[in-house]
Amino acid sequence: MEDYENAKACLNHAKQCEALGDHHKAMVLFGRGECLAGHESTKRKCARGVKTSLKHLEEQLSGKYEWAEIFRADPDALLGSPKTFVHLPLTAYSEPVTAVMGRFGRGLAVRRDVAIGDLLFVDKAWVVGNYEDLLDAAMKSLEDCSDLQLHRLMELYDGTNGANPLMEKLLPGRVARNVPLDHAELDEERLQRILRFNAITRWSLLDGELSSTVKGDDGDGNTPGTTGTGYAAGLWCLASFVNHSCRPNVNFTFLGDVLTCRATRNLKAGDELLVGYVRLDRPLLFRRKELSATFDFHCTCHRCILEEALVPDGSKYLQQIERLTQVPSKDKSFPWIEAWSSLYRQIEYEISLSIKQRGKELDQDLSLANSLDALFEKSWTPEHDQQREERLKHQEELRNNIARLQGQAKPVGFEHPGREDVYS
Repeated sequence: MEDYENAKACLNHAKQCEALGDHHKAMVLFGRGECLAGHESTKRKCARGVKTSLKHLEEQLSGKYEWAEIFRADPDALLGSPKTFVHLPLTAYSEPVTAVMGRFGRGLAVRRDVAIGDLLFVDKAWVVGNYEDLLDAAMKSLEDCSDLQLHRLMELYDGTNGANPLMEKLLPGRVARNVPLDHAELDEERLQRILRFNAITRWSLLDGELSSTVKGDDGDGNTPGTTGTGYAAGLWCLASFVNHSCRPNVNFTFLGDVLTCRATRNLKAGDELLVGYVRLDRPLLFRRKELSATFDFHCTCHRCILEEALVPDGSKYLQQIERLTQVPSKDKSFPWIEAWSSLYRQIEYEISLSIKQRGKELDQDLSLANSLDALFEKSWTPEHDQQREERLKHQEELRNNIARLQGQAKPVGFEHPGREDVYS
């Protein structure tokens, strides 16, 4: 009987460690409980606990997941279809990222250099369902959540706490050992604000069109805890700390109730993670309007600054963009690709023309100059650098030739090449 009680104590303590993200200690305790157990059912529970903790430890430390099994559990994810939210038995992974106070407030940045496509974090949803019913589902989840889950939830932005630094150990995927978890309460009004600013809509392709509706899996068209169809949404604590940019450097992918984040560009250590909060295929006016209405901020990312200066009337392209967001059938894909290419050429031509017309302003306006440098130079390859050097060399030769023809030491009416020469 004494062995059974000791084994049961190991089992309970191991479950606590597992909930805190201390999978290594949980695995040790499960193993000890299996050795001490005299009751067969306790022995089996401990044995399963060892396997689960070992799997979670590998996921937490290295980000190694059985992706094939995950996709089999949520086959609709391959088609980007949010027909159901499948709850997947995974643990969070966040080793490559760290909490920072960035340009747009608190956020996440990479610890080391990462390449395009690298996995940056994996996050389990705190709650998922239809957006209209997310508050009710969240209130119900509060009844059963642990102190750690509650404190993680209270770290999220609620419209008033943006200046508060993030506690690194409270990030999902970290071991929350020796973290003071004082008694805390979360009222409905604050929870509603948290959901407003942090709930993420799961956009996908359904029947060739962008959609964010979700249908249930109970046979009546209702996801448990929701009513009918609506916006497919959820609250992922780690993903909520990623700030917005209309030219993001990461991308979110949904698998059941799991959100994965991968780099869409090569990033240097210390670069902040940025993702698009709204549809980025829309012109500036529409993006800013939605961001202001939903998130209470006026976007001043590099893309918005340049778009405002160089393509102020981008709304004229909206009808074409809306038509092209409807993905065609396979036999009509080539004309669809050609239409996108034609639209790109129209916009590129307008930008190039605007750069030439406003060349001096690009050098004199600091915000435009910085945005051009950030937007273009970071995406340049060594071949682009060589082309720029050749262009600048050609401009210098042209200056000297004009000066020689004018009989001057410097050419009259021909300034040193500026950004309009480099970027156009």
